Amino acid sequence: MTSPYVWGEGMRQETTEKFQAQAVEVLKLIGFKIKEKGGLLHSPEGVLGECNLHCHPMSFSGYMTEELIEKTKKILDKFETNIFKIRDMDIISVHDRGAKKIAANLECYESISD
Repeated sequence: MTSPYVWGEGMRQETTEKFQAQAVEVLKLIGFKIKEKGGLLHSPEGVLGECNLHCHPMSFSGYMTEELIEKTKKILDKFETNIFKIRDMDIISVHDRGAKKIAANLECYESISD
């Protein structure tokens, strides 16, 4: 995976701000309510009923129903950004929560064009 994110160090502030803004945009398009955490040190997270999606610069992951997973895939396939793109998605069956775990691996880019 290509990523400007360095574990323990993060990304440049400008890159982090743009990543967070675009991740929040994706969450809202899917229908998630944004869980307020605040600050550049926290990755955006959305909640929708029992479902959630955490947006870290290296991967988006969370628990979602099959229907929401399909909706998310369609939105992410069409979402255009110069900060990240979805490289692949893993769907893991989770029996005790009634939802499936989704992990969308990202490629993030340091170069930003306005």
